[in-house]
Amino acid sequence: MSLNSWVDIPLGEALDKVLGGGTPTKLKSEYWGGDLPWATVKDFTSLKLKNVQDFITDIGLINSSANLIPENTIVIPTRMALGKVAMTGRPMAINQDLKALFPKEFVDKNYLFQWLIYKASDISGLGSGSTVQGIRLEVLRGLRFSYPVDLQEQQKVAEVLSTVDQKIDLIDKKIAETKKLKTGLMQKLFSEGVGFQDENGNWQPHTEFQNLCGDKVPKTWNKAKLGDLLDKIVGGGTPSKSNPEYWGGEIPWASVKDFKSSILSSSVIRDTITDKGVKNSATNLIEAETIVIPTRMALGKVAITEEKIAINQDLKALYPTDKLNNKFLFYWLESQASKIEKLGSGSTVAGVRLEVLKALDCIYPESINEQIGISQIFALVDSKLELLRLEKAETQQLKKGLMQKLLTGEWRVPLDNH
Repeated sequence: MSLNSWVDIPLGEALDKVLGGGTPTKLKSEYWGGDLPWATVKDFTSLKLKNVQDFITDIGLINSSANLIPENTIVIPTRMALGKVAMTGRPMAINQDLKALFPKEFVDKNYLFQWLIYKASDISGLGSGSTVQGIRLEVLRGLRFSYPVDLQEQQKVAEVLSTVDQKIDLIDKKIAETKKLKTGLMQKLFSEGVGFQDENGNWQPHTEFQNLCGDKVPKTWNKAKLGDLLDKIVGGGTPSKSNPEYWGGEIPWASVKDFKSSILSSSVIRDTITDKGVKNSATNLIEAETIVIPTRMALGKVAITEEKIAINQDLKALYPTDKLNNKFLFYWLESQASKIEKLGSGSTVAGVRLEVLKALDCIYPESINEQIGISQIFALVDSKLELLRLEKAETQQLKKGLMQKLLTGEWRVPLDNH
């Protein structure tokens, strides 16, 4: 088959129809809480649109501009979350910010789906609007859509790319299972511990327990206020943005937006400052292996520094006394994420005051060895999570490369009848 069999047309010419949706009035309770899934932009969490937050009734569907979309239909947002795309996993209604795309007979639906994934950045860039980004249908229809004329080749391309999607989905499931395992381990280890070491150095389970703060914990464990277990708390600051001499240096400068993982390092921290920036501001240099938490925005998150960094005023570095192992404190704070988040106050941006944070009850093993033993178990789980995340990133990169080749005609797939 020659490359001449690859064509380029406006996307609108490849679509049989585009179907929008709507929202039943919130004033009618009988329109809501039924059995019909009703999808909005917030439900676009994966490539499969199946689990939605809201449901409507048959009456709500009939008395609104919402439309029932069949299973295995391509749906895209045209307002907010531009560039996302999903395939319906069951029949559902959609709201006015979504559009269902139905390709013509000469276009394979799964090929179009993969092409839309590939064009995500282009579609996102076509958005307009000062507050909420949206894309007009005529702009969407005008996108150049390239495809092989042979329907079988379209199907083969989609099959290759879908196989990679399935691998990514499998990795996501493994990540979710591992996170669930970690949550279970936190509930168990922060109440039962790992035991004590006998005269031969072997770990034996605890046999004597006590009640602390309503929880049954080993008798050798203690309770104290978090503030009493901290040697010091160090805050940060922001060098003046109006002085270019303070910015673009070699010192990573962390803020809340850098809490994408539990590690703070130069590979994830976006901004850097200079020595002058440190000296002429309230920021502080924080050593490697130090726990850092946000006290304004992103409450409940916690990270540990991998190298020396500076921090801004929304972050605090915590230094435990010799009663707590640093890694144990780190994992304990992770286990308290939900509680810390609820401690936030503020009408617009939630923050937690230091005195509130320091008043948290911390129940911990008296034995540093047991604290280390608990931390090592969590570290093993974190290592597995990191390997899975790396595997996912590599597979996503593979998918990106394959899309660039297969969806442009640079690489052609062999067909059964050629």
